[in-house]
Formats: sequence, structure tokens, C-alpha cells
Amino acid sequence: MGKLSTFDVNDIISPSESEIYQINNLNLDEIHKMRRDELLKSDFKLDHLNDKDKKDMQELLLKNFKVFSKSYKTLGETTAVTPEFSLLRNFPLQTKLYSIPFIAKKYAQQEINNLLEEGIIEPSSSSYCFPVIFIKKKQNPNDSNSEPKFRMVVDYRLLNSSTETFKICLPKISEIIKNIAGENFELLTDAKPLTEYQSLDKKPEIVARWLLYLGTFSFTPTHIPGSLNPADFLSRVVEENSLNVNNITLFQPNDKLYMQNILIEQKQDEILSKIMNDLSGNKPCKQYFLDVNSGLLMIKNAHKNKRKIVNRIVIPKSLIKICIETAHAPHFGVRKTFDFIRHKYQWKCMYLDTKHFCEHREKCLEDKPKAKLTQTKIILKRNLAPGQCIAIDIVGKLSRSTDNKNFILTIIDYYSRYLEANPVQNITSTTIINCLNKYFSNFGLPKFLITDNATNFISNEMVEFLDRLNIQHRKSSIYYPMANGLLEKAHRTMKESLASICESTFQWSEKLLFFKLYYNNSIHSVTKLLQQKYSLAESKIYLLIAFLNL
Repeated sequence: MGKLSTFDVNDIISPSESEIYQINNLNLDEIHKMRRDELLKSDFKLDHLNDKDKKDMQELLLKNFKVFSKSYKTLGETTAVTPEFSLLRNFPLQTKLYSIPFIAKKYAQQEINNLLEEGIIEPSSSSYCFPVIFIKKKQNPNDSNSEPKFRMVVDYRLLNSSTETFKICLPKISEIIKNIAGENFELLTDAKPLTEYQSLDKKPEIVARWLLYLGTFSFTPTHIPGSLNPADFLSRVVEENSLNVNNITLFQPNDKLYMQNILIEQKQDEILSKIMNDLSGNKPCKQYFLDVNSGLLMIKNAHKNKRKIVNRIVIPKSLIKICIETAHAPHFGVRKTFDFIRHKYQWKCMYLDTKHFCEHREKCLEDKPKAKLTQTKIILKRNLAPGQCIAIDIVGKLSRSTDNKNFILTIIDYYSRYLEANPVQNITSTTIINCLNKYFSNFGLPKFLITDNATNFISNEMVEFLDRLNIQHRKSSIYYPMANGLLEKAHRTMKESLASICESTFQWSEKLLFFKLYYNNSIHSVTKLLQQKYSLAESKIYLLIAFLNL
């Protein structure tokens, strides 16, 4: 927060001597001369450029030497901006004593002496400490023997929390839209094509997108220069798929699945265009309606309990294949692909089309082995709530990824089937504990942890970690992966999906996030629930319960 005094823009670029008061009592010409003398070509790291570009860049930087300052001697101050702070409490703030690490004491004393010598700071006899901390800079890997360097930082967090803030009352956009409905208003814009949209035979794509928002209003566009136009709504609006479809986007749609293109294809479809014409003529069509904002043909569907109505976009025949290909991007099975599609779209025989596409996909037939039908006994597991029983395992060793990872540490919740997969460089007990700490910070402490008998899972470090958190460690049978079958099945799905998604073997770490997004946002075939939604809904409650039981 600051109070601006009257000044010209040129004063910032080249301030006059009357507005500049140097800390070391030097005039502006002397400061510029010192900056020119202390600036060298070697100060700029331009080794990544070729010789010609490097020379041109050095000449450009040295030509503008006035804006570079290498030492405290060449610093200055200006009165163009005078900050004024208003505190909520008019008494000194009490804070902890900021201690200086032993390794940084030499640098701290040297830095403080330099600031005192140049007059930037002054000695203080106050009984209150100044919140200064020293942060270690990254060391050059080629120069490991050099002394560590630090950066002096002032911690203003406590002061910011006690600074008075001013809130501005903003108008409620929804109320403004209600008031202008049915009224003609003037629209100021710096987009010239929008002012002549009625005379254009073929409208630019961006103008057509803007007209989707303005189609329900009566307005008169007026052009103004961009320099006189403040930040407006149309140039910064984020395009939404539909306000009445759903609030969650599970996959990135294809370019041909944008609302504008779907609307064009719907009008060209023989059956859908007839329905749209009937609706435009106020003829009743069961379950079908036209969206007010986008003009898309949509259909109303009720869930089995008839408590919730879901609006879905009706897909024309020409876009059915593109829609299925987009939903089948992670190469999941028929059921999960179908669940992704019906979340937002609908057409006749949608399930049969999806099933035929997935079962005849060449890439899936190559990478996914046929499931063997075996009759096994059902193992009942009693889990009281989400997050109380989890299992962990290691996948790998895999081909080294682009970020130098070789393994995947997987964690699955036995109740909600929520899967967490973390790429790791090694599988030591320390690495596993770090991943578990991140998981526990989000979902709370479990009651049971299931692992196999690998040495990194039964080490003394791991046992001590679980005992300290009061987590019961259950180990599966030796050489019997079926004892942890839930996680092994998730491994199979993950490997099949990554094999289909990745174009090369070292891309698996990049595509792992894409797989987790689809897997945890799909309806599980056993629980019939979304793993992501069901796990996160209960995580906060059981995080508190686990904390109280420690």
C-alpha cells in the first residue's frame, strides 16, 4: 500500500536531480559514471548464445548501463512514491528472536558492516529484534569448493498481518445482468470486427465465441482504441463447456468438440436439425431443449433415484467417433470409457458404439493381455472407513524417465480404491517414508498398512516410523502376490494404460499424472463410486480422528 504523489512518467525513466536524494550524497551524474565503470562484460552470463548474438546482447546491455547497479555505492532513492502504512495496533509487534546460523555469521557480519558503511541502515539500541533471515543460495555444481553464499531477507509477514487493508465494494455481476435483460445498452470494445459483426458473412472464431455470451442481449457496439480500454470481460473470459452440463471436466476435449463446432454439426445433422427447428417454433419435444447461452441441443436425464436431473449435450453422428477417441485417451476399458462419455454427452446406442470401439482398438489389443477366468475364494476385508486400511508396493525397476526416476511407489486405499502413484529415483526406506508423510498429510493416518516382505518395508527405520505413528503393519504371505491382489490389479491397469499412452519408454513419468487423473475420477467397477470424490470427502474427518487417537 502506498500513496502516490504527482509525478511524470519520464521521472521514473530519467529522474531529475531535485527528485533524487542519494544515500551516499552523490549526484546523479556521479552515480551514472560509477555504474559505467563497475559494469563489465563478464557480469552477464551469455554462454548459451552464439558469438554474434552474444556480442550484440553485450553491446545492448552495456549501452544501458544506467539501469544496472552492482554495489551499495550506486544505489539511490526517489520521492516519486511515498509509502504510508496504517497499522491495526499502534504498538511494537512481538516476535521470536531470529537466530543466525553459525555458517552464515561471517557473511551476516560482513553484509551488515557494508550496509552501515554506505548509510543504508543505522545502529539501533531498541529492545526489539529486526526480522532478518539469511537464505543459502544455490551453489554452482562446477565449483563445489567455493564458500557458500547467502541472501539477506526481511520477514515482513507479521507486519503484513497487522497492516490495515482497504476493501473495495465490487458490483454483483449477476444483478447487473438481470437489470440489463431486455434493455439496449452500449458496448465499448477495442475489437473492430465485433462492431461490424452483422455485416460479416463469415465471422472470425473469436467474434463467434464472444457472440455466444452476447446473443441473449440487445446491444450497440462502439469501437474505442485499445490504449483507452481497461481490462474487459470478453478479452479475458475463460471459455466454459456449458453452464448446464456439469461442473467437472474429466478430460480435455478435442478441438472439434468445442461448443461452436458442435452447434454447427447439430444444425447439419438431418435428425437433430429437425428437432432444433421444432424447438425454435415452440413445439414441445420430450426431454429435448435448447441451451439459452450456447444454443446447443441438449437432453434432460434423471438418475435412478429421480432426485437429480443431468443435462447432456446431444452429439451428432459426425462427431461420435471423435468423442469416443477423446474419452478413450488413457486406453481404459469399456465401462470407464463409457462413464467418461455419459458424464457430459449422449446419443443413441452410445454404450454399443463405445463397446465396439474399445474392443476393436488395435493399440489396446496389442498391449492388453486377455484376462484369464479363474475361480477363487472371496477374501472379505473389514474396513470401517476410508483411509483406515492402505496398501503400498513398488513397481519397477523401469526404464529411466526424463526426470531421472526408475520406480513407482503405489498407495491404494482398500475402502475407496483411491490410488496414489509417486515416481521415485530409489526405493530406500527413507524415500518410502517421505512419500508416506506426504500421503498422510493429505488423507490422515491409517490404522493398518499392508506391504510385502521386502527389506525396505521391514527395515528398522520403517518399523520405528510406523510404531511412532501407532500404525499396525500387516505383511502379506511370502511369494504370494494375490494376498495383496487389490494393489496388484491396479498395477496391471496402470502398466497397460502407460504402455498405450507413452510413445517412448522414458515418458512414463510424464504420463503418470494423466493416468491418475483418469483412474481416480472414474467409477470403480466394484464400489460403483468415484475414488477421488469418495476418498477426499472423508479425508478431513479421519485426519482429525487419527490425530486425536495418537
